[in-house]
Amino acid sequence: MAGRLRETIASGINNKANWEGTDIDLQEWSIEVGGDDADITDTSTAGIKRSMTVTDEYTMSANALWKYGSQPTDNPPALARGCVGTLRLYLSSEKFVEAEAEIKTFSVTSQVAGAVTFTFTAEFQTAIDWPSASLFSSSSSSSSST
Repeated sequence: MAGRLRETIASGINNKANWEGTDIDLQEWSIEVGGDDADITDTSTAGIKRSMTVTDEYTMSANALWKYGSQPTDNPPALARGCVGTLRLYLSSEKFVEAEAEIKTFSVTSQVAGAVTFTFTAEFQTAIDWPSASLFSSSSSSSSST
């Protein structure tokens, strides 16, 4: 079965996220929904009728920055591939979404003078409860720990 097309449902710049208690400054992020997993069940005794439900998959991609000088008491975020934890994404200074997520990819892009830039992708384990569609613009930002 061919997978459903992925659609960007939210994106932003200069936001903050939190992974298992460590703040991450996001330079750019996006969340997509799509999916190709499906549950197929027989709905008749003859096994002819079938019912199919496509499971949505929510994934996040981000470019991020971690500065040792600004966060000297924090450890760098442990975003190792395969780790499962709580990811909180701040959509504004008061609004955030939070869900269990699995880190799918992690890559350091540069490490200069105590500033580490990196990219990561995560797949949410559950659907995300969005506070308001009006918050999804690239102009939304939050206070940052930098």
